[in-house]
Amino acid sequence: MKWIPCLRLARWCMPAIAIVLVGTAPLAFAQDGGHAAFDTDHAFDAGSRIALDAVTPAQVDNLAVLGKVWGFLKYHHPLITAGGRQWDYELLRVMPRMLAAPDRAAGDAVLREWIAGLGTLADCDPCAVPAQGELHLRPALQWLDDASLLGAGLRADLRHIYLRRPASASQFYLRLHEQVGNPVFEHEIAYENIALPDAGFQLLALFRFWNIIEYWSPYRDMTGENWDDVLRQSLPRIALARDRASYQLEMMAVIARLNDSHTNLWSSLHVRPPVGQCRLPVKLRFIDNSAVVVGYREAEAEAATRLQAGDVIASVDGVPVAQLVAAWRPYYAASNEAARLRDIAGKLTAGACGETRLQVRREQGEVELTAQRVPAGRHAEQDTHDREGETFQRLGDDIAYLKLSSLKRADVAAHMAAAAAGSRGGQPRPDYRYTQLPA
Repeated sequence: MKWIPCLRLARWCMPAIAIVLVGTAPLAFAQDGGHAAFDTDHAFDAGSRIALDAVTPAQVDNLAVLGKVWGFLKYHHPLITAGGRQWDYELLRVMPRMLAAPDRAAGDAVLREWIAGLGTLADCDPCAVPAQGELHLRPALQWLDDASLLGAGLRADLRHIYLRRPASASQFYLRLHEQVGNPVFEHEIAYENIALPDAGFQLLALFRFWNIIEYWSPYRDMTGENWDDVLRQSLPRIALARDRASYQLEMMAVIARLNDSHTNLWSSLHVRPPVGQCRLPVKLRFIDNSAVVVGYREAEAEAATRLQAGDVIASVDGVPVAQLVAAWRPYYAASNEAARLRDIAGKLTAGACGETRLQVRREQGEVELTAQRVPAGRHAEQDTHDREGETFQRLGDDIAYLKLSSLKRADVAAHMAAAAAGSRGGQPRPDYRYTQLPA
């Protein structure tokens, strides 16, 4: 496999998150791709032994640089790309020394010694040259020359590694999918048996995910976030999470800052607020930032809940809906605000089974109701903004509706022709414009 810089990558569900939870002497290695260290290193199988009660600003600075350097070496150093070290455990080995470093200069010294321990790099012939033509987004490596972030010695060490990447090098931690060319992440151990809290493994999860986005996401420039700031701001919250649920929730907050509906901690949605196995059997939708009843999940729900179509839910159990949305928004990954509010609306009334109090606005005025939450499993269908009914619907002489979620390519031309025909005897209207997708 040729050396792969940041390539095109379809939106995907971040497999690193699905498989991450969720000073020992260095081992021998060979730069020829031997995996002995990866297979035999069990130093942290029972935990990292790193516990933190607080993190100082100096520790945040050093940990942020550690996360960036660890990820850079993972995807660029020939020893690591060959699988010559259990790279997760090497992070856990060096992390206590970085936490103990009093400032950035001391942190740089730790990192330089760590890198030197990886051995002398052989000359590459030929050396890797990043592809030019089809790159949409190049790796963000300007930080390698940032004198405000790294000392001169560390900058030189990292540049030395970057310039000695052999052109024939393969990647131990990923491969390209044979058919579509997207990265497939491999050898990312799940560590299901690690007891939490464990600050070392929690930071490992953050560094894994952050670097996958940094080096492999083609949409990094479209998140609306400074990805370096996300790393620094997330470090204390991830490191200090006190239990599994808190850790999972903080990872959701990191993921949500990608602003991508397709990316989530899918196995842990049960910890996302509001928490509970029951909800009201009604369908809600945010309209003009108000949670509006738009339908029912069960035939008898209107009578059972006394909620009417068009009711606006103003508060749940005494807490204003606007306040709930503000508190929950950071944990909902979505590509846009409409999608985020759609998902929040689906869970807005979730909670413990039993009675809940609602403040409701109606045309006649405000009323307070009590209604019974019922098990959500009775109506587990996903909420969408789709209009019920057929894929193509005529809503009026000049308006047609096309449901993209059920649209089939073979039907596009017929639907567009039907829409263009309008009400003029089946003849296309001259003021309509439409096109046919390529076959």
